[in-house]
Amino acid sequence: MRKLGLGMVALMATAMCAPANATNTLTAKQYNQATTALRVMGAINLLTFGDATLQSDVEGKVYVGGNLTGNGAPVAIGGAKATKYLHMDKYRSLTVGGNVTNVQINNGIGLTNIQAVVGGNASGVQINNGSTTASLQVGGNFNAQNFNPNSKKTATYGGTATNVQTQDKTYIKQDKTIKAGGVNDLKAGIATVTAAYQTDMTVLSQILGALTPNATLDSSNRNNIHFNFTAAANASDFAVADITASQLASGTFNLPTYATSTNGKTLIINVSGTNVTFGANEIGNGSLVQQNIIWNFMDATTVNVNTAVYGSILAPKATITGSSPINGSVVAKVFQDCGEVHLGTFNGNTHFLVAPPPPGGGGGHESPPGAVPEPASWMTMLAGFGIIGSLIRRQRRRERLAAA
Repeated sequence: MRKLGLGMVALMATAMCAPANATNTLTAKQYNQATTALRVMGAINLLTFGDATLQSDVEGKVYVGGNLTGNGAPVAIGGAKATKYLHMDKYRSLTVGGNVTNVQINNGIGLTNIQAVVGGNASGVQINNGSTTASLQVGGNFNAQNFNPNSKKTATYGGTATNVQTQDKTYIKQDKTIKAGGVNDLKAGIATVTAAYQTDMTVLSQILGALTPNATLDSSNRNNIHFNFTAAANASDFAVADITASQLASGTFNLPTYATSTNGKTLIINVSGTNVTFGANEIGNGSLVQQNIIWNFMDATTVNVNTAVYGSILAPKATITGSSPINGSVVAKVFQDCGEVHLGTFNGNTHFLVAPPPPGGGGGHESPPGAVPEPASWMTMLAGFGIIGSLIRRQRRRERLAAA
């Protein structure tokens, strides 16, 4: 079967609301996993499946599947680019599956409720909530030193508590149901959600990596590294480019204005290589494009960030290190970074994921990323029907997707 261009796929999908090349479509489960992953990237600023170490602040909400060591670094819920999702009370400000040490949670955008949940032990957690209601749940042991609770700021623990002042006992209480093995075991519940996140993000990364490119990166002049977009890409509302790790290692990178917050387009950049250094200096109006770009590191096991990055980083297999800021959502296996993680989160269109028509006919594109449910309702998001219309460019990508 002749392979259709990506721009033609987009036009046919708009008109017919069906995959343009049915032989290369994915399963309904994969479709739902991908759309769910994009919703998560729209609501969480930093997501890791394993441990995270912070030397600087994260502006949005944080989810860490393993242990979180903050070294006093704040999770600053705020910033000029805060999306509506960050204001919704049902989204936890901080979720940690393991232990937490020395983390501040600041309310920078006037949230009406701050929630922090820790599956393991917690020590050195501070919440600067002002007049906002704040709650901390700790499944294990809780060292309450410097927590300073009051009627607006409370804590619940499952194991034991230390450094609890007499006047604070009204606001710091034990709940044995949330400890390991309890009816409401926090650690086990977070582990289940983390596993779902990891699967969904990995599937999304593989799907993006299999899309047919309609843009190329010209790095012949290291002082003017830039994208060239095909006519099909310009006619579409999303573009895909495949690049190598060496093209990002050094030089001056001109940020594309193809996909911006004003035109709503999306640019997906698939970066090949297992060990990647983000070293090319990015110039241009980063604030205009950062919510509409996904840097997809589908094969990387290490990503070293040596320069400011604009756009979301999707690296589900990688340990991210470095000292420069990242402006967008971050998804990683492990995060060991000294640089800040800034808002805003991914907010591009998702028209590269094409839903099939329902049994009675009709159909349409998946809507842009929406709300992310809490763990209690998380698994219900995996139900439903849908197929991703995707053109597989290489046989090895077909095999990778088939194995997902």
